[in-house]
Amino acid sequence: MVNRLSEYVESLPKDLTRLLPPLELILGRLSGYVESLPKDLTSLLPPPPSPREAELILMGATADIADLLLGMIPTVGDALADIVVDNVEGDMRRRFSLGERAAFAEQSRFLPSSLATWRVFARARKAG
Repeated sequence: MVNRLSEYVESLPKDLTRLLPPLELILGRLSGYVESLPKDLTSLLPPPPSPREAELILMGATADIADLLLGMIPTVGDALADIVVDNVEGDMRRRFSLGERAAFAEQSRFLPSSLATWRVFARARKAG
């Protein structure tokens, strides 16, 4: 998963990747934080996502961050942000199954991409 995400981040423009922290650093901090929690608290957490789910959730987060950062550029930022987000979300939609794609379309109307993707997988786990 980390290799595919690293490849995806490397495919982004170099100006954008300088703003993002290394992916290994983010994943290492998250796993260290969860392991440091008391066991009675971690029993309340949902099970960790599969590598495919985690990759799609992080792709959504990348789209959200790119949208925020590019949107700050005067005049052309909004158009650039729309292009980047549409490309990332298009890639995400190709990787979803039909049911996940419909649920993502419903959730992404009012949620950012990362939260919409997470909610799609959370609801699929409850139903399944």
